[in-house]
Amino acid sequence: MDHSAVEQLRARVRGSVLCPGHEGYDEARKIPNAMIDRRPALIVRSTGAADVVSSVCFAREQPGGSRARRWSQRRREVRVRRRIDD
Repeated sequence: MDHSAVEQLRARVRGSVLCPGHEGYDEARKIPNAMIDRRPALIVRSTGAADVVSSVCFAREQPGGSRARRWSQRRREVRVRRRIDD
């Protein structure tokens, strides 16, 4: 994912944006079912509805197709995954 695009997203949201390799990413990506090991391109820890909207818009704007998924209502996270086409 383009570094400058991620920085623009960081400027648009109030919550934290976690990318692979950054502190807190591995802990944030864990889910209760340990048999599933997902590695989203980034995780947005939203502080409100505006962060969620910004995250979804960001995913739509990315070339190559990305999608945003609200993963945890309790943890208020949005995960952006890269779509892989065959």
